[in-house]
Amino acid sequence: MDVAILDKQTGCMDVMKVGSPPCYIRRGKELIALHGESLPLGILKKVKPSVTHITVQDGDALFFLTDGVCDALAGDETALQKQLVTLPLRDPEHTAQTLLAASGTVKDDMTAAVLRVSVNRKVLRL
Repeated sequence: MDVAILDKQTGCMDVMKVGSPPCYIRRGKELIALHGESLPLGILKKVKPSVTHITVQDGDALFFLTDGVCDALAGDETALQKQLVTLPLRDPEHTAQTLLAASGTVKDDMTAAVLRVSVNRKVLRL
């Protein structure tokens, strides 16, 4: 599970992860992976989320993916990262649909959330 809290005035974001695959920030052609270190929910009675504090920039794209998407893309994190860097970003919904379509046969639940960041603007495009 991922939870992200973004202050869209400052661009400061806290990402809390519990047992989920990495999420990614795409900044131009650079890809920043945010990893968590906790076990999946339901394994232990108490879990402590991994928390990452990061500042996002105007135009960054955020990718939150379930393990089903990661596994469907050959389970190869390097191949997934290459794909994330080349996806068109004009429309986040279209980007997520393109990513899911490229994942091929559905073997597990597959969810992709793609967000574009607009810092210091009234609207955060989702």
